Amino acid sequence: MKKPSLAKKIISTILGIVFLIIAIAAIFVCTYIFSQPSKSGDSRELIYGSWLDEENGIRFAMDKTGAFKMTEVNKKGKDTHTIAEGWFKIDEDNHKIQILFKPNKLDKSYDLGTKLGYFSTISYKNLELPDKDNEDIKDEEKKASCKFIIENTELVYSCDRENYGESFYSGHN
Repeated sequence: MKKPSLAKKIISTILGIVFLIIAIAAIFVCTYIFSQPSKSGDSRELIYGSWLDEENGIRFAMDKTGAFKMTEVNKKGKDTHTIAEGWFKIDEDNHKIQILFKPNKLDKSYDLGTKLGYFSTISYKNLELPDKDNEDIKDEEKKASCKFIIENTELVYSCDRENYGESFYSGHN
């Protein structure tokens, strides 16, 4: 019986290590993307929708599927350039939004405080949600506002929510 050569042993060991690294990375990314978001607290109602900082010309859009998009907007409020796309989840206790960017949808010319190349954290402060059920308040006065702070940078965005749509909790108990 012939012994396997040293080169074959080295190659199979390297391939085994590469496979293991890819499997661990896939499990980590899938767990991050598909983990069930919290359905309690004010953050779910906060995050769902489109947020605009008119002064800085930035829009954050986050939907109930967990998709995230950050775009530049012009003076008329139209999207002009996609800065980043990906997925988000919320850390209710620390008032943070954790972002995983899609590699091919991230403009590297913007400093988004990324860690490991594609992860970022956005803190939210001064959350103000008006009482939607109060009929004395006109619809245009029911805007929610919030301050988004991109960690590991000096970027702070004072945003107003542009649209409400259906409640995040529609269809959930």
